[in-house]
Amino acid sequence: MTLKQKLQEEKLYINPHSFKLTKEGAESFEKIADDYAIEFANWFAGRYTEEFFYEENYTNYLLEIFKKEKGL
Repeated sequence: MTLKQKLQEEKLYINPHSFKLTKEGAESFEKIADDYAIEFANWFAGRYTEEFFYEENYTNYLLEIFKKEKGL
């Protein structure tokens, strides 16, 4: 499931008076983002060596590879 799909499936916790995200909603979205970051870190740790860090824009490049491989 893609990150976008995970976020879209999440129940929105928005205060009907202020139209702001509630504490519960923010915590839920934070959990999704944390899980995504952990999955990316685990994928990265098993895949690349220190030599790759010296390439320009490596983080954006790696994120795009990760998304393609995971179908995100």
